[in-house]
Amino acid sequence: MTAAVYPVIEEPRKQPDGAYIIRVHRGPDDVEERTAPDLKKGRELMVALQNAATLLLPRPAAPAPLRPTGRPSLFTAEVRARLIEAFGDCMTHDMIAACAGISSRTLARWLEDGRRALEVWEHAGEDYHEPDGDRAYREFVLDARAAEAEKQRALIRIVTGPKSDPNWTRAMTFLERRWWKEFSRRFVKDDDKSEPISVIFRRPESKDVKSDPVIPLSIVK
Repeated sequence: MTAAVYPVIEEPRKQPDGAYIIRVHRGPDDVEERTAPDLKKGRELMVALQNAATLLLPRPAAPAPLRPTGRPSLFTAEVRARLIEAFGDCMTHDMIAACAGISSRTLARWLEDGRRALEVWEHAGEDYHEPDGDRAYREFVLDARAAEAEKQRALIRIVTGPKSDPNWTRAMTFLERRWWKEFSRRFVKDDDKSEPISVIFRRPESKDVKSDPVIPLSIVK
């Protein structure tokens, strides 16, 4: 049952003497009666009382602003922190995206936006006003690179330290496989050109070299 909103003003009611009474309920037990000589005056009085009551009633609260339409951005502070941590572990991009709960395509788009914003920022003048979105993705790319660089530096410190360090082999193996262009072993000819070589895998029980499988490998600088 809906509670009554006071004051409640009744319609004019005719009395035995011909006059009209308008009852004004100010509360559950607070009733005031107003008299009018005829129905016309009674209705005029009722309207006047209603208008006066409207001024005394509290105004309804303003409606809450509408929420912005569209899908909210996935690039939140929590997702960004997970991504930077995964970059610091030097994981693949697919696994980095999985750790943050996003798709590989989304991560690729964020990285591309960051690289584009970084290029614009590096070539812009001092009066360049960088949009907030560009700055967020640019700083994300820089932080991701810094996390990977910190991991690489930690491994290099192990490799350049004493070889008696039990982690030396693991660190060198990781550097060779993760950044193979910079740290892997290379075979270069005298004329400073690379060439394909053949690696022969001989089975222990085999005595015929011609029957052993030959797998060509391309060695690049």
